[in-house]
Amino acid sequence: MRSNVSYLPGKGKLNNASSATASGAAEGVTGLSLSTGVNSGDFLELTDAQALAASDLTVGTLLGGVYQRVKFTDATSIAIGTAVFWNRSDTSDPYAVTIVSSSTQYNYAGTVIDASTVAGQYAWIQVNGRITALLASGAVGDQVNHPITSGGSYTAAAAAASSAVVGVQVAAVASGVALVDVTRAQTRF
Repeated sequence: MRSNVSYLPGKGKLNNASSATASGAAEGVTGLSLSTGVNSGDFLELTDAQALAASDLTVGTLLGGVYQRVKFTDATSIAIGTAVFWNRSDTSDPYAVTIVSSSTQYNYAGTVIDASTVAGQYAWIQVNGRITALLASGAVGDQVNHPITSGGSYTAAAAAASSAVVGVQVAAVASGVALVDVTRAQTRF
């Protein structure tokens, strides 16, 4: 669902908004979700300036693109830049993601932007635009693919036919990450 969200959990920062509820707010005594207008599956399209304003700079700088609210199902404290996949086996939420890539969970969903994720909680991922990708090696202009096996790191290589293509590397690898322009279309609405 395309959203015009006026409330952002995590003090208005997308990359510091892991929460036990999809809405990002819970009633203090019962822990039940409070309505904020934010739901699982919502996505935002942000310019570079809007993404910067929604960045917790102690976590990282977000860039323009499309961001989606999802449920993390199987991992805690996932590294920023890790690839995630739609978790088809989780029936509790149609927007559940996992870091596990397998024949039953191969559909690429996006990239982790919030390292404070907790299994069973909700956070934002980036699905399009310029992303910070976990990438061990590669050169500017290389084709970037999402991982075929579990682990979460993207791979880069000279252009070749592949169904796993995410985009193109636009900056040199530094400290295990690189900027990538995602050219893959949004995968789930």
